[in-house]
Amino acid sequence: MGRSAAILRLGSRTMWAIVIVVAMASWTETAGAQPAKKVTFKKGQIQFQMGGKSFSFPLGPGPDAGALQTEVPIGATKPESTLFLIYGDAGAGGDGATMQLSGLSGPARYGKGNIYHFDLRAGPNVWEGKDCTFAFTRLDASGVAGTATCTAAGGKAPFTDMTFSAAPS
Repeated sequence: MGRSAAILRLGSRTMWAIVIVVAMASWTETAGAQPAKKVTFKKGQIQFQMGGKSFSFPLGPGPDAGALQTEVPIGATKPESTLFLIYGDAGAGGDGATMQLSGLSGPARYGKGNIYHFDLRAGPNVWEGKDCTFAFTRLDASGVAGTATCTAAGGKAPFTDMTFSAAPS
């Protein structure tokens, strides 16, 4: 066997060893992952001013109107949460609000990097965007509470005085 053939053969064995080590590391991380914990919210409210009028909507009906799902992502050491809330009839295209945020880790301020979806519908006024800041005063299994401010084109606020909350019961 020539020298280059021996190096090639050693290279092939080394490559398979690397593949096996990577596969086992992935399996170990997956096996050690904790299952997601989900809390369903059944009551809550959102209030805001838009187009010169005040609006208030209750948390929408149904089991999917509000939820907080928390898990430790693979490779991470601390849990992260995803929040999903539907207020009013927004889930059916009516008036209300829909918000979905991810990468949350407790009461704090979160910006557009955490917003998957956010929209408001109030009469003829409709706004959807991600240039927002959400400030949570509570964000855990007992409930959520906070405020939101956003900026639309031209630096104008599409709504003002927003507060929102949700709780399991």
